[in-house]
Amino acid sequence: MIWFKGIEFAHPSFFWLFISIPLMVGWYIWKQKQLQGNLAMPTIRGFAMITKSMLPRFRHLSIILRSLAMAALIVALARPQSSLSWQDTTTEGIDIVIASDISGSMLAEDFKPNRLEAGKNIAIDFIQNRPNDRIGLVVFSGESFTQCPLTIDHSVLVNLYADIKNGMIEDGTAIGMGLATAVNRLKDSEAKSKVVILLTDGSNNSGSIPPVTAAEIAKQFGVRVYTVGIGTNGYAPYPVQTPMGVQYQRMKVDIDEGTLNKIATITGGKYFRATNNSALKDIYEQIDKLENKGDEITHQVHLELGKNFITPFDREDIHALSSAIDDVADYIQGAANRMNLYRIDDYNEHIRKLSDLTLQASIDLEKAVRELKDLKNVRAIADSCIRINSVENQADYVFDRAVADLFLYEKDAIRLIKYKEILSALETATDMCEDAADVMESILVKNA
Repeated sequence: MIWFKGIEFAHPSFFWLFISIPLMVGWYIWKQKQLQGNLAMPTIRGFAMITKSMLPRFRHLSIILRSLAMAALIVALARPQSSLSWQDTTTEGIDIVIASDISGSMLAEDFKPNRLEAGKNIAIDFIQNRPNDRIGLVVFSGESFTQCPLTIDHSVLVNLYADIKNGMIEDGTAIGMGLATAVNRLKDSEAKSKVVILLTDGSNNSGSIPPVTAAEIAKQFGVRVYTVGIGTNGYAPYPVQTPMGVQYQRMKVDIDEGTLNKIATITGGKYFRATNNSALKDIYEQIDKLENKGDEITHQVHLELGKNFITPFDREDIHALSSAIDDVADYIQGAANRMNLYRIDDYNEHIRKLSDLTLQASIDLEKAVRELKDLKNVRAIADSCIRINSVENQADYVFDRAVADLFLYEKDAIRLIKYKEILSALETATDMCEDAADVMESILVKNA
């Protein structure tokens, strides 16, 4: 039927109940006949003066309305779902910009055939494995520019990626400029997740924007940055053109891992080090899994929203809550990654306390979310939200005290930076728990 074009039903077996409608109508007709009788009259002359009226016919309106109500109830029990909405949801992806270094050092051949070509080949495989995402390309050396804006047409992107080469722009390594250009491409994006994958083999020596400043800008626009340092350990063979042909020199590998790690930390991403082709491929696979894990859950939420006409509370609140919970997981993972990366083996009192507070807030968040299922225990949800807010205030205090103690007593600058970044990630995780609690409080108000 044209009425149900593009509609699917979760429980079509309920349509068997339509048999009850003709039975109900039949019973009504039989009952009406039972109410009829015969009356003997000597004459019908007295009835001749009665005017005809349509009102008696409306006595059958009740059975018509009951039949329509029954039909509507049966359709509702069958759970109509829009297949068109499902199609729209399944194509929703994230926005990714790959920022690739094309400076002269990328021609080093510790990767095969060299760093630049290896990065291109592996990145192209990554692009082809994410058909639902909009992906763009920024290249940088001494300057930066957009080689391809965000697009779902990956064939065009792959062709443009294959065309990049060293010498397209002034030589150098402007990491900050490359990142800033990538963020500029993502700042107006409305995608549920915005990601930059930044590949470089050196340290920032060009450009007007420092890398950390670009990272702060990325954070303000909600862009997560995965940084990848490309290069073996020690020295790498570098081709040099001479009158005698191509000669190879041993070039020291000098990757500014501190800055790359700081960029990832500020934006909630992760730093990776690739020392060969297979390691670089593994890194892309890890990034793919990291993004897909949260994407799968968020995608499932959106899928259910698209398939169901009726939701327990506003769709906007469901979307906001799932995003807030995803942020909690991101920052907890970020803190754990930094502990592992920095090889922290002595967790001070402040890290332990913030970890306990993050765990406590997460437990209360899980309890509150469970109660949202039917909104019967509003008091329990409200109490959990209050506890989460209290925990977040405690976390702020512990973080401030921890930072003050670090600057007062820690003499090792590198150690100070490591501990501050871990503490910051843990404190931000409690902030994200509070954001989720705020969404739930809004749900309670709307459903009061």
